[in-house]
Amino acid sequence: MKKILLCMVLFFFISGSFVLPFSSVLASSDLVEDSWNTKTPMTHGQTGCGFAVLDGKIYAIGGYYTDINERYDPATDTWTTLAPMPTPRGAVNVVAYQDKIYCIGGITNNVGPGPAIYRALNTVEVYDPTTNSWSSKAAVPLKGTYSHEMYYYADMKAYVVNKQLFAIASSGELYMYNPSTDSWSSKASLSVENWYPQVYVTNEQLFVIPKAGEMHMYNPATDAWTKKTNTPNSDSNYILYPFVTVADNKIIIGDHQKTDSSTGSVQLNLRIYDPKTDVWSERKTNSKSAIFYGGSMFVGATTGAYAPKKLYIFGYEQAGKDSFQAFTWVYDPVGDVWSTAKAITTFRNVLATNLIVDDDVFYLIGSTFNDQYIPTGYDPQGYPNTPPPATSPPATTPSTTTPSASDGTSSQTPPEPKTSESFLTGYIVAAAAVLTTTCVIVITLCFYLRGKKETRR
Repeated sequence: MKKILLCMVLFFFISGSFVLPFSSVLASSDLVEDSWNTKTPMTHGQTGCGFAVLDGKIYAIGGYYTDINERYDPATDTWTTLAPMPTPRGAVNVVAYQDKIYCIGGITNNVGPGPAIYRALNTVEVYDPTTNSWSSKAAVPLKGTYSHEMYYYADMKAYVVNKQLFAIASSGELYMYNPSTDSWSSKASLSVENWYPQVYVTNEQLFVIPKAGEMHMYNPATDAWTKKTNTPNSDSNYILYPFVTVADNKIIIGDHQKTDSSTGSVQLNLRIYDPKTDVWSERKTNSKSAIFYGGSMFVGATTGAYAPKKLYIFGYEQAGKDSFQAFTWVYDPVGDVWSTAKAITTFRNVLATNLIVDDDVFYLIGSTFNDQYIPTGYDPQGYPNTPPPATSPPATTPSTTTPSASDGTSSQTPPEPKTSESFLTGYIVAAAAVLTTTCVIVITLCFYLRGKKETRR
């Protein structure tokens, strides 16, 4: 009898060891490529939050003008309210650095009657996820900050460059933080006047576009700025709301150039900067339509870790006089090809939405919504990086596969959404493990009942 019970326990342990790992695979593989999923929104929805990703979780901190601190776990689709930020503020720089969350700068406004006076801050506060606690750090030693009734932008931006934390002010002042001494050191300033420069990090260097047509690079190793090749002139004298992003270690400027003044038609173009060669190239589409909000869009890129390296553009276009439709355009830099993907079905306020990319999965997060997009070719087990095709189109050749802004289709039919092989394999193996466990239980129970019957005899 004891032998039978021992066998039963052993079988349970062996079969359970099969079920547990494959159950986790099943949970992580329940993702369908080129699909939108509605996820749990923030508990305390705010606009003007700062976002950062640390250890696979998304942190949303601050807002106009709050101390909110929430953490989203994609694995469980849950938000957790954490210790509030000591200084309420909006437009705060939220940066993941050395396993902590740094909140740098931001703006606040006066409380009470009278006009809203927006005041830029140089405050630095750090959140430790392991202890759920905040600590104050040395403020960025700016030479001056501003106060204004109209401007509600922060006075500086913060970035991690080559494993070092930097803060750059709109005046061109540059500072580097030393966590061991809790101090900021002054670095070479950018001697270009601009109120709100665009700043990007790629190739372990800092790139600044202070005004249209200029490009400057900061090298942390030499503490020096270098003037780089200017952005190419547009072939139109009218550029509508450009966007700038970084994809595949390249800086990409997208703009809608007006093609027909009478109808308001525009054309989407990309200008791509390669920091290794200091060369610009241009990619054009044949799309022509009137774009809502001048083409304000959410732009992000996959890294190649779980999905092919591609640039995704989510936005809305004007379908009629009072109607709009969503679109998702995809640019493949390897094949120099445009295509379309599934568009979001619900309108989102483009002025109050943030796009966060975590492990090649996109999240559109606003004050009352959280939309998840799984890109084409997504594989939760890791995307196999393949070399570019031998017959890739030349860099200067315009794409022949272009998204249509009027009907959401392309000249090349995008692939149908499909379930990944790992998803099906997880189901099959898990089902087999459960079936095996059931058989073992039945057989063991039969032996047990047979033993009891023989004992009675």
